[in-house]
Amino acid sequence: MSSVLNNDDFDTSYEPFSREAEYIEANRAFLAALRLPRNPTVLDLACGTLTMTDQLLNVVSRTQSGPHPGALLRVVGLDMSRESLTLGRQFIREKYPAAILDRIALVEGTATSLPFPAEQFDAVMMGNAIQLVPDLDAMLAEVCRVLRPGGVFAFNTSFYAGTYCPGTEHVYIRWVQESLDYILRHDRALRAAGQPGVPRQRGKAARAFSRPWLSAYDYAVKLEAAGLRVNVMNERKVILKQSSFEKIGAYAGLAKVLLSGYPVRLACEAMERAAKPTLEAVGMKEVPRYWLEMTAAKSVH
Repeated sequence: MSSVLNNDDFDTSYEPFSREAEYIEANRAFLAALRLPRNPTVLDLACGTLTMTDQLLNVVSRTQSGPHPGALLRVVGLDMSRESLTLGRQFIREKYPAAILDRIALVEGTATSLPFPAEQFDAVMMGNAIQLVPDLDAMLAEVCRVLRPGGVFAFNTSFYAGTYCPGTEHVYIRWVQESLDYILRHDRALRAAGQPGVPRQRGKAARAFSRPWLSAYDYAVKLEAAGLRVNVMNERKVILKQSSFEKIGAYAGLAKVLLSGYPVRLACEAMERAAKPTLEAVGMKEVPRYWLEMTAAKSVH
């Protein structure tokens, strides 16, 4: 069977999915609804390759005029991945003029220990990553600390209790089944060729979704406890096509959880290759899914 295991161009990062039209439009619509002060300073938390920063610049450019729309917006992007920051820096340099580049700073760090003084930002935004934070309470305390009074924290996520549109749950079950079948076929092909089969390290990885996803209510409770008053709670329906399933399936961060214990690159390949037969088996060309959007403000007192 053909394989991409030895293909250096097979991208297992989050970047390909973050460039999908559905992903970009969902984030653009989310950011367009934000009410920011004039000339804001914004922290893009878990910024990755700067997809959210890019969309925020697009949104701001529609409300400003002048030679360099968005140039009065200052953004600090923070991520723990040096590789993602490098890709994001390259992406922004290729797209925007120096007037904007000078107002974008990238910092390597973690969301639970922000390397910034108190009350530095008018807004903190986080795109589809809050579900990955190991200590959400610690992160929210840090977000509240670095926000100015009246500043807002805005996030969205497609991994929360309620994300599956009713009647679509079977699609994801079938996707994992098809992915496991792909791995088993690869295992049989290796053994038939006289090679060792596919190794699996049992007990070495966290069980898939062993930490339950939070609901919108759960997030609201935690935000309020951190001193952030919820003022927007919205569920946006996003349509995912085969290409989106393939790219998010190839993402190592997801594949190693859904297919824990298997070699990560093989797990990514299996999830990517299983997208098409999964959709064909369930008779769907696209699958709707809800994205949770929430905004909360820091007290002015």
